[in-house]
Amino acid sequence: MFRSLYPNLDVAHYCFTELHLPKKVKVPRPGPISVLLERLHQIGWHWESQDTFNDQWGRKINLATCPIQELKARLILAWHQRVQGQVSDRKTMEGLQWMSPLLTIPTLHQVDNESQALMRVALNGTFFTADRQKYHANKRDDPNADKCVFCGAQDSQVHRQWDCPYFDNVRLLSREQIETIKSLPPCVATHGWMPEPPSLRKFQESCLGIPDQHTDYMWPTEIPPHLECFTDGSCLSPTSSLSRLASWAVVIGNPDNLDFHPLACGLVPGWLQTTLRGEIWATISAMTFAIQTRRPVRVWCDNDMVVRRLRKARQHDKHVATSRANADLWNKAYALVRYLGDQFDIVKISSHQDPTKAIDEAEAWLCTGNDKADRLAEHAFTLHPQVHQQWKDLCTDIEAIHIMRNKVHATMLAVAKESIRNHRTTPLREDKQHPSRIKAADIQPAEVEDFTATPLASRYECPAGHIIADWLNTLCDANQPVKAMSWFQLNALFEYQTKSKGVKYNKSKKQWEDGNMQLKSQDFVARTNGLSRWVQGVAAEKGKHCQPVHLRPDSGVVLFWTMSLPLRIRPEMAILADEILRNSAPTLTSVRTMRCL
Repeated sequence: MFRSLYPNLDVAHYCFTELHLPKKVKVPRPGPISVLLERLHQIGWHWESQDTFNDQWGRKINLATCPIQELKARLILAWHQRVQGQVSDRKTMEGLQWMSPLLTIPTLHQVDNESQALMRVALNGTFFTADRQKYHANKRDDPNADKCVFCGAQDSQVHRQWDCPYFDNVRLLSREQIETIKSLPPCVATHGWMPEPPSLRKFQESCLGIPDQHTDYMWPTEIPPHLECFTDGSCLSPTSSLSRLASWAVVIGNPDNLDFHPLACGLVPGWLQTTLRGEIWATISAMTFAIQTRRPVRVWCDNDMVVRRLRKARQHDKHVATSRANADLWNKAYALVRYLGDQFDIVKISSHQDPTKAIDEAEAWLCTGNDKADRLAEHAFTLHPQVHQQWKDLCTDIEAIHIMRNKVHATMLAVAKESIRNHRTTPLREDKQHPSRIKAADIQPAEVEDFTATPLASRYECPAGHIIADWLNTLCDANQPVKAMSWFQLNALFEYQTKSKGVKYNKSKKQWEDGNMQLKSQDFVARTNGLSRWVQGVAAEKGKHCQPVHLRPDSGVVLFWTMSLPLRIRPEMAILADEILRNSAPTLTSVRTMRCL
């Protein structure tokens, strides 16, 4: 808004003008500039002169001319620093002001929804353990309220995740590594925040100090009448927003003697380091050289966006708003294109081609020129040894933090899932306002064992039927409590363990047949219906009790009411059934979501 509304970018000039307006002109207070200054002061920025500010670390930033991506990134970083500094006053969040959100949560979106939810409550501090219950009105007089329900020791977030012996088998770190993590600031061991390496700030300051060298030319002994310039940009760690380091290079080619002369190279100046900015800087350097030597120039570039945009700039008078990405460099390049006019041309070439495989000498010359520019761009990193070394140090630190983050977060998730899976709670009180329509005492476990003790009825007789009967014999344990298992869970478990498609009823023959023999495929819901009808039919023939009930099953995946079978199922079988379904979808909220399984 500031960029678009006020062409006079001098903040002081605007403020003084506003104060000395005629009395008849009423300016509402506070004005937009006052709000801008107040907001920037809140995140630790302060005004220096005209449109230049100093950020929370004293590093300069020009609000009007810096790339919009840099402005957004530094504002987000300053806001993070402000919030982290405020939250660090909490006991378990101590040291948060030295943590890095960008190193903590980059892989959060890559895990399933359940893991994302568990990780968020760990990071934001809403993962409560038993030690918080002593503050509850109903638990203040209970001496065991703050004890761990799994081992009986004093409970806390650190105890639950790193010390409780109940979870030793799911932790991925050795005891020595755990003690090292516990020695770090509390927000690391308690919530999983990752520290910002000191090398990051040094690297960022070095990037801000990189000089603009696009006019520092290595002049050739003889300048050809027509310039053939090969440009290229290079980038180290291009996928990392924290450790990117970009360079650019320009090479002059002579088609007469097949000679290539390195004209200019350097690192991309500024906070924002991308390959695209390196490509634009190389093109700007080539066009500036053409203007200084008063020569027509043809630029050979392997970046499609640069070629397309500069070609359009030759035909139309283009200008990029400062709110668009890389507007500072695009506008500079467009101005040079307008100045050169017909003396400028740009051609797209393929990158990283082998000159020895070219079809003719012209193509080999183009491939060689592009390769020379690429190598010169890589050589530019060695011309700045201090920045290059800081980049290496930063990459080493980030790699170590990535390894620690993955191990710490994986351990926290494993402990959280295990505690949820084996959660020990007090018996639920009866809800007098909303009484259950099904009494727990009235639910009798289904009898699904020994179906083949006596021969099956002829219409139920088929090879897949015997597979189902044998599988049902392995499903239950008489010592286990009754659980409501949906037919979807049972069929998923059956198909996974037996690699069978179950049974299907042939209406014309009035006979059950193997599902694998059917030419027409069935969806998961239809196969589940076939399993439930076969099991209930055989149970009725055998005189066994097999009465499903309509309720929400005991599952963390199937989240809707459906027909379920009361079974004394083995615990590992119930867990496996949910894991199989979870691999297809984190949660299933309707029968429709089951059809594509």
